[in-house]
Amino acid sequence: MISSSASASMRFTLPASLSSLEDSPYNFTPYPEDFDEDAEGGDRENEFERVVTDVTAVIGQSASPLSQPDSSKPCAYAQTNDCPHRILHQNLYTLIRKFTSLSPSLQSTTLTLLRSTIQDEVKSIEASDDFIPSASYAKLGLLMYWLSTIMSSSENAYKLSKSSDKSTSTSSNFQTMELLSNTFTTSSSKLWTRSVRDENYVMCPCRLSFQSVENRHRKNPLTKKIALKIISNTVKGGNCEATVVAGLVDLMCSCDNAASEVALVCKLTGSESFGNEILRDVINSCRNGSGKGEISAVNFLPHLAGVQGNLIVKNWSLIMPLLGRDVYQFRSAVCECIGVVCGGKIEVEEEEEEVVEDEEPQEEEEENEEPKDDRPNREKTVEQLLDVLTQRGHDQSSFTRTSVLKSFKTLLPNLPVSRFQPVTELAIDRLKDKTVIVRRNAMILLKGCLEENPFSGSLDPQPYEKKFKELTQWFEDNELESATAAKKVARLQKEEEEREGAEISEEEAERNRQEIEHAIKTLEGYMEEEQSDSEENLARQAERAAKTKALEFTASALSFISSLESTNESLSLMLLSKSMSDVTEALRFFVRAKEFGLPCAVSGMRKALSLIFSNEKSIQEHVLTAFSEVFLSVPGTSGKTLLEPKQIAHNLIVLCGESSMSERTSIEEALRQIVSKETIPNEVFLILWSVASKATGPARSAAMLVLSMASSADASIVDSSSRLRHLCESGFGSYVETRKDYSVARSAARALMKVGRIEPGNEAKRMIGEDIIEGLCAVIRGDWIDDNVDGADTTRKWFGAAEDSINALFSFASEPDFHASEMIKSMSMSTFSEDETSPLRLARFLFVLGHVAIKLLLYTEQLTKELKKANSTKTVVKQEAADKKNREKKEGEDSDDDAIEAELGVAQEQEAVTEQMMADIAEKEIVGRGLLGVFGPIVIRVVADETGEFGDNLLKQCAMLALCKFSCISNAFCTKNLPLILTSLENNTDSDTTLRANTVVALGDIAFRFPNTFEPYTPYLYKNLRDGSDRVKRHAMMVLTHLILNDMIKVKGQVCEVAMLIVSDDTSLNDMSRLLFNELSKRSNNPVYNLIPDVVGQMSINDAVKKSDFNAIMTFLLGFITKERQSDGLVDKLVKRFETAASIKVKRDLTFCIATLKVTEKAVKILNDSFKLYKDALFDEEIFGFFMSILKKGKSFATSNMKQVVDELEKKIVEENSAGSENHDAANKAERAKQKAAKRQANKIERKKALAKKKQELEDIEEEEDFIEFNPNKKERGGEEGTGEAGNEENVENIQANEGGVFGAVGGGEGKKERRGYGGRSKKSRIPA
Repeated sequence: MISSSASASMRFTLPASLSSLEDSPYNFTPYPEDFDEDAEGGDRENEFERVVTDVTAVIGQSASPLSQPDSSKPCAYAQTNDCPHRILHQNLYTLIRKFTSLSPSLQSTTLTLLRSTIQDEVKSIEASDDFIPSASYAKLGLLMYWLSTIMSSSENAYKLSKSSDKSTSTSSNFQTMELLSNTFTTSSSKLWTRSVRDENYVMCPCRLSFQSVENRHRKNPLTKKIALKIISNTVKGGNCEATVVAGLVDLMCSCDNAASEVALVCKLTGSESFGNEILRDVINSCRNGSGKGEISAVNFLPHLAGVQGNLIVKNWSLIMPLLGRDVYQFRSAVCECIGVVCGGKIEVEEEEEEVVEDEEPQEEEEENEEPKDDRPNREKTVEQLLDVLTQRGHDQSSFTRTSVLKSFKTLLPNLPVSRFQPVTELAIDRLKDKTVIVRRNAMILLKGCLEENPFSGSLDPQPYEKKFKELTQWFEDNELESATAAKKVARLQKEEEEREGAEISEEEAERNRQEIEHAIKTLEGYMEEEQSDSEENLARQAERAAKTKALEFTASALSFISSLESTNESLSLMLLSKSMSDVTEALRFFVRAKEFGLPCAVSGMRKALSLIFSNEKSIQEHVLTAFSEVFLSVPGTSGKTLLEPKQIAHNLIVLCGESSMSERTSIEEALRQIVSKETIPNEVFLILWSVASKATGPARSAAMLVLSMASSADASIVDSSSRLRHLCESGFGSYVETRKDYSVARSAARALMKVGRIEPGNEAKRMIGEDIIEGLCAVIRGDWIDDNVDGADTTRKWFGAAEDSINALFSFASEPDFHASEMIKSMSMSTFSEDETSPLRLARFLFVLGHVAIKLLLYTEQLTKELKKANSTKTVVKQEAADKKNREKKEGEDSDDDAIEAELGVAQEQEAVTEQMMADIAEKEIVGRGLLGVFGPIVIRVVADETGEFGDNLLKQCAMLALCKFSCISNAFCTKNLPLILTSLENNTDSDTTLRANTVVALGDIAFRFPNTFEPYTPYLYKNLRDGSDRVKRHAMMVLTHLILNDMIKVKGQVCEVAMLIVSDDTSLNDMSRLLFNELSKRSNNPVYNLIPDVVGQMSINDAVKKSDFNAIMTFLLGFITKERQSDGLVDKLVKRFETAASIKVKRDLTFCIATLKVTEKAVKILNDSFKLYKDALFDEEIFGFFMSILKKGKSFATSNMKQVVDELEKKIVEENSAGSENHDAANKAERAKQKAAKRQANKIERKKALAKKKQELEDIEEEEDFIEFNPNKKERGGEEGTGEAGNEENVENIQANEGGVFGAVGGGEGKKERRGYGGRSKKSRIPA
């Protein structure tokens, strides 16, 4: 046994690389001496097998080949070739050096030998109680180095191949390395002096573990687990912690997913100091850089928070600055870290109390000391971290906002009740985010808040509102006596303050003071009584505390429900999103909200049903599924279990009863698809019939409406004799007549439209049909309305019922034209039978005239189609019969005639004749020679209203609507009366918005039916876009969009009016105008390209268009110009407009558009060639800036030749800007000087004219004074002025005195003195006293 000092001097050093083993002091050779290096193929393989055999033989000579030899002859790498260990390691060196070229069997044998040898040596070390000699130390080091070299090359090969590794040999190798690592930790006193471990030995297994962790694609969990244990053992052994920390930080920087493994190492070590060092190194690296490595390393924070959250709290002052970094990954990692920390258990250390030196320390009483409760500090820390997390919900990066929402989602199970409301509001706010991923996670968080809410499984607001009222009333009825006394004291003191400064008697002041003192004593008495410990008082306090807590809980629940109810606006926007996830998440929320009883589920689903008409099949399926789960299924069953039929009927009645007209269209389509799938039981429809027959109020009409909707898929729901009888009695019977409930009649009429026309032969149905037709005619005629009793509101309700009744009459009756004719005759007699016609009755009559006219036109077209179909069927049958005769070769006279007819096209001629006949009926009969034509002049007279006797708004609306409908039928009638319609529309500017809105829609129908007739009047339609009413503008925009996209009117210069609506404050107008241009841009010829020059020209000269609005509009429109050819063409067109631009404002607008377009080489050449056109405008700094931005864009892609053009153009622009600015300033200065000179000259001329005028007046006065005669009888003037007959002289003197200022300014003296110069003497010298 050698001494420790001697052993320390002969320590074995691991080589730097495998090739360095051939140098001193190792001196290994590439091959053993007896190895045949020239062998090839199988012979070379045999040589390697012999080397393996020699190694096995040497190892087999001793149970422990590394047993301690003579301490004076350490032969691990001695030069003597007869040393067995020298031979062993020489052979192993050869095998390791050529390991990759060995066969798999030899590789496996070599690895097995190495592992077994190391394991045996480790066992001998653990069994020994003495210090390990250097020879054994060196052999152990070499064997470890051999194995580590093989494992390192294997890891590198795996990293390059990216293949999965599940081999047992790899796990065995790592198990051996773990054994070595444990040995270095537990037996350090046997291997190293004073247990100071050799870092080269200790870090060898650790570096292999680093490599294994870095190969993140490994699929072998056992290998990963062993590698992490090796690293943790290395840290536990001491004196290598700094190296391991540096290695792990580098590993995280180089490997994206290594952060989680490093956090597990921190957990395995159990050392906070180790985790703290890694955390500080990561934070320092993130402070100093923001590259890919730092971004990968910062992900360590949330993983560390999951295993050692206290470290995050302790180092929060270092982590907090990362929230201010520009790299969003840093901020996201900190937010995730906060979420993990707040979700776990945080142990906050109490601050140590300062001990005063002068005071003696108190004796500790450990037995009686209770553990401190650190919950307040922990809750305070959590609240502060949650505040930071909430603020980051509005971060500029969408990824950080997403991290915040995800963090809150994980916190929901442990979230404090006080935090539910802010988190819910944050989720609702983020539903409006511009990023899809944020909206998706916000919806997930909102559903999580709904599911994890701390209130109850039902969030129906009615029970909570009732409870809140009860509790509020209880507090009002049981107000504390001290509170009442306190209010009294406050009132008395306030009155005393108001009396300050007022004079009151001492008795009254003393009385007031005593009253206040008495009130204060009473208050103190009540407070003492309430603070007593009596059982009664304690019971009252406990009851009040419970009531207070219940009130706070109820108020929080109502606030939470109110927040969820406010999501409808955001969810409506999500339903309109182009992203599929937005739509599906919104629908899922409605389903979950229904499970909790929230009213927003029903209202939201009504809006969502419009998506039933989506072009996406998947969206339609999602909508139907959500509809079924909300209204038909038991909540929480995913639509698998239906509700009771009575409940389904109730849900459908409520749904239809509270819906609008547009929503009912969507509901009808949803019901049609659901009924067609036979999802709704038949019992539901029986219940609906019962409600429609027996119920009163809105439920009756809603039930009838649901039946009519369902019958669109299954007509048998309504189309039977018994049910038609129920429909007639329920919809047109005594109930409707008595209560004048036209909503029920309207629903019944809508149901009749699904039945179809009465077929001849069905006598029972025909008899019921007669009663139904009579009921329909009664509704249309308005027989139940008494104009003397019922007001205009009843007539307004009648309009909808009359319209649907006319529709039902033309779809149900076998001869609708006959019934319509009789009905109109009857109405005309009742309307014009009296001397003075009621405006409401006349309005109803005109409304029926217009709608019947439209239905007659549709009825005529329907008959034309049926006649065509019949003729076509007849022709086919005839042709088949002729073909059959030809096949039988029995041609006769008839077949010859048929052949001639077919040859001459007689059938086609008959079809053309039929079409012409029907067209003549529509053009000349309906509103011409027919019954309706008789009342045409009346309609025209009411609309024209030349005498002003038809001033009722409702009457004018019906008359205008009837006139427009008549114009839609006959082209001749339209040509004659279209100017009257437009004139009435233009004259009615402010009085009736409804009339203008309806007329605009009707004009769209006229333009669609007779485009050539309407084409000259198109500007009048565009003019309505400037109407003062947003409703009229919306109607006009909708009509124009429809006509333009269907090519019914040409897109001309008036489209500028549409473009100006892009910046409208009305969201619907903004959206429709953008939609129009978006759809136009999708066409092959891109009409937007041709419209832009005219739009620019018109908006530039319009002073009402603001600069910001012009820029926003043109930025939007120019965004559709994506082709370089079109961009270059626009640049050329816009540059040429500089020559005719009348003002600098127009030139600025043109330059802005050119700068907004895409800059190409051709565009730069155009600008260079056209420099003379715009050089005069370059003095303007704004225009100069636009051109410089264009050149900056051009330089970014300019070639060598193009760069010369850009530089030349830039030089010319800069020079012209400098010269032009000076010239412009000089011109402005000269213009100002010219204006001042002209002003001075004008003032001088005015002064001369004024002077001449005054001079002439004075001369006239002097001449008059020369002819004044002396009269001694006149009274002498005394004082200042005389009276009487000396008035002329007084007037002259007064005039001159008043005007003396003028002459004083001219002559430099007073008026009277200057006056003497003109006459030579004063007045007083000519008139003696």
